[in-house]
Amino acid sequence: MLVVVATILVVPALALIEIGIAISVTVAAYSPLAALAAVLAWRSAREAEGPEQTAWRSLSLGLWAWAFSGVLVVGFLAFVGGAHEIPSWTQIGYLLAYPIWFRALWALRQPAPADSRAGRAWMIITEILVMILVAVVIGAFVWNPEVATDVNASLLVPPVLDVVLFGLFYNAVRRTGVGGGGGALRWVGYSFGALAIVDTATTYALVREYEAVGPVILPGYSVAIGLMVFATHRQLRVSEAQKGFALSHAAIVACGLVLAGLAMGILAGPLQIIAAFAGAFLAWRVFNVVRESGSDDLDARSGFLSSPAFTRQLERAISSRQELTLIGIDLTAFGVWNARNGFSAGDEMLDRVSRSLDSAFSAGVWGRVGPDRFAHLGPSQSLTDDRNSADQLRRRATDAAQELSARAGLVRLPQDGTSAEEALAALEEALRAAREAEREVVAFGGGALDGVELSDGNATLADRRARIQEIIDAPDAIRPVFQPIVRMVDSEIISFEGLSRFHASPNRGPDVWIAESHAVGLGVDIELECVRRVVDKARNCPFPVHVSVNASPALVFSRGFAEAFGDDDLDWLTIEITEHDEVDNYSKLAERLSKFRGRGASVAVDDAGAGHSSLRHVMQLRPEWIKLDRSLIQEIDHDPGKRALVRSMVAFNEEIGSHLIAEGVETKAEMDTLLHLGVEMAQGYFFARPESEFVETIPPPWELAAS
Repeated sequence: MLVVVATILVVPALALIEIGIAISVTVAAYSPLAALAAVLAWRSAREAEGPEQTAWRSLSLGLWAWAFSGVLVVGFLAFVGGAHEIPSWTQIGYLLAYPIWFRALWALRQPAPADSRAGRAWMIITEILVMILVAVVIGAFVWNPEVATDVNASLLVPPVLDVVLFGLFYNAVRRTGVGGGGGALRWVGYSFGALAIVDTATTYALVREYEAVGPVILPGYSVAIGLMVFATHRQLRVSEAQKGFALSHAAIVACGLVLAGLAMGILAGPLQIIAAFAGAFLAWRVFNVVRESGSDDLDARSGFLSSPAFTRQLERAISSRQELTLIGIDLTAFGVWNARNGFSAGDEMLDRVSRSLDSAFSAGVWGRVGPDRFAHLGPSQSLTDDRNSADQLRRRATDAAQELSARAGLVRLPQDGTSAEEALAALEEALRAAREAEREVVAFGGGALDGVELSDGNATLADRRARIQEIIDAPDAIRPVFQPIVRMVDSEIISFEGLSRFHASPNRGPDVWIAESHAVGLGVDIELECVRRVVDKARNCPFPVHVSVNASPALVFSRGFAEAFGDDDLDWLTIEITEHDEVDNYSKLAERLSKFRGRGASVAVDDAGAGHSSLRHVMQLRPEWIKLDRSLIQEIDHDPGKRALVRSMVAFNEEIGSHLIAEGVETKAEMDTLLHLGVEMAQGYFFARPESEFVETIPPPWELAAS
């Protein structure tokens, strides 16, 4: 850092001295800096694994080559000749650094199995075209017709190589990326960008014979290498794709479109026509990229793909008919540990686990598919090798978690799943079997779990799916019931929550059946069927009623959810967003809910206070109703901590203009305490149990108790 600052401070002085001395001073500054960066990068390589280690080592070797050439230049100036006589052999280290750095960035490029060949081809063609346009524009500004062609061409080599290097750097981070907190690749990118700018400026000055500005430009090399020193003090991660890096494919295409316009103005004749065609192609790519762009695809904690993004990758990969392996890693008892130790400690554990998993493989793509579950999609090997890979990942996760163990499940595609839904359901089956059999790794091979005997009631995936589908199709297996939501002071009914009761074998609660449905890939289907039956019952009620239905974010996005309500006004409806599911893009969910709100519906957040997901729901969705979880209400009259939390929720509720509803009120003491705290509405057994029919009124429960 001190070397960079000192170099910048002496720029005015360098501008006043001879060009040879300026070059000597500049090279004498950045050569030790490059050697320092090389040592630090090699140290980072010793602490890394897999592709990160390969990248650090290659960066280090390239920096050593850069420092070596600096020594050759200084030696020549000191003992042989002047600045205008520097021979080409002194530049060998600079040129050698480029292929070594290309190797570093190539090591970080993870091919995404889900990318189609056509999609990859269009992307590569676009990026090559943009780099050519950059080279054309640079060449047009730098080329001096009064200088020999071979001299012009040789001087163009460094900036063109810089463009290719920066393009490859972008290509690496597009798939692998940089950290949101200023990760190593961000600073590597800044270094390569600075190098491209300085090389271009230096080439322009030399070709145009603007030697006076040379001493001003040359310190930029020290800045570029200094940025590489910053990079070595930061973490290099393979899968933190795009998160902290401003460039995206859309931005690259847009820049190319601007460059095509510049090229049209610079070139003439047939070349101008070619530039026009390039601009038209890039305009078409901009349109397609914007049309295909979606939500942020990354999970903020792990840097892996979010669950929806990973599911999309998985779907495309299966449709491509590639031989792939899906490995799931599950942390055992993480929820209990997280509740005991706090969310901050849990986040630190997940960060350690994701870092360890991230460096295991150089190919494939990672996703976070649950609060404590990670999945890897990569090329398939033999079943034995795949099982060994799964066990390797399991051991890494266990070592990183420190206090918890991990289990692994294995699915081979496409034989164990012809869709993303089936593949994830098979993975859930394998992980579930691993837990029940207390096995470390279970492979789901050819539709059967290898060597694991499931407990009674747990059939194969196909049998379980068939059983859930039977329940969905049976007219009496899912029956809607309705529990009143009342104003506590007088027991006036404000609304009803539509619930479901399952009449199927084995006898299970609705939450167990719904969880089972999600495990086999039919979760949205069964949720939708529950909503349909609640809505049908509400429409056939002889008097007007207001009803709330429970909906996960996935259900809200489904096509059938909107169809369940028809085209009528929805002023009788409240949509309760369940707490349990994470939301990857709140803006899209809010936009989706706004369509229902525009027709009169209101939004509620269910189980507020049961976890930090519910608080994010409240902050992002601004619901009209907030339902306090029953865990906050139970024995609140004896618990000052619960009273303090509910009191703060009342104040918060007044600020945002929502209405609070207390769930699970079962005693008069709880009701009295809630009224004293400022909560006006509630539901619970103290007022009324869920019934199969709507009721217009209920007697105040304290009057029944008195009689």
